[in-house]
Amino acid sequence: MLVLLVLIVTACSWYRPITELATESVDAGLKRSLISFASARALNGVISALQGTEIAAQPFGVGVSLSVGEILDPINDLVESLSSIMLMASVAFGIEKLLLTMGSNWTVSAFVTIVALLWSALLLWREAPRWLTRLMLALLFVRFVMPVTMIGSAHVFEQFSADDYQQSQAVLDSTSIALQGLAAKDAGERADPAPASRPEETAPPLTPPESKGSGFFDWAGSTLAAARDKASDSLVNLKAPTVSVREQYERLKATAENAAERMIRLIVVFLMQTVVMPLVLLWGLYRLTVALPITGSNHAHRADGLLAGR
Repeated sequence: MLVLLVLIVTACSWYRPITELATESVDAGLKRSLISFASARALNGVISALQGTEIAAQPFGVGVSLSVGEILDPINDLVESLSSIMLMASVAFGIEKLLLTMGSNWTVSAFVTIVALLWSALLLWREAPRWLTRLMLALLFVRFVMPVTMIGSAHVFEQFSADDYQQSQAVLDSTSIALQGLAAKDAGERADPAPASRPEETAPPLTPPESKGSGFFDWAGSTLAAARDKASDSLVNLKAPTVSVREQYERLKATAENAAERMIRLIVVFLMQTVVMPLVLLWGLYRLTVALPITGSNHAHRADGLLAGR
């Protein structure tokens, strides 16, 4: 049974769909990491462009002035960390793909086959040397370590992290688009200054008409009514932009907080796929192959002899 198991595993080293499935998993992970890296760099650039931007409403020189940089500064460092981790994840996927290509080369499979056949023949004939058993297990580990870790990590990602990744990536992209629109609006306002002030309205004459009597009171009443209406309109114009600015500030703050949470989730997803799960699977496969305790090759015959002597 042991020889049959070794021969089946050796035959799997020539089975190309295993390598192709592992390659597809690595390519998909590399594509995701590059997309997230590009999104993080774009968001970082937009935040840098908005560092000095202010949301202001100042009718009559009195109003509200809120700095966008104060809102986005806390997540600026997080965006830079995210882009660095995405770059490292991309490099990790690239290294994994290179190791997968090297391990799945036909020369490695041929070497595994030769050693496995020799080991099986010696074991069936009499006994296999311990060094040959170690060599065979080491070759099987080298041949299957990358396909097993890549396929296993991809399976864990699809089962537990795929939805979280898609939602976080969508939030990151939408945040970048929203901030780009704000940056474009700010750039347009700087390029196109405030429109020319309207011509001053003709004020009512400050001197009463020549005719005396009730004409003077009519003139005074109309002047006071016009001043009251103008002051009322000014108060309305002062109140409306202030409320709008505060709402925009709170909306931008909520967007930044949501983006920060999603960026942390993206970091967790990629660290799990490129570091944690590969190390766990690597350790498990190592324990199953190279680190197996190997006793004497004829231990079964020794045990039978001891039982017979008793």
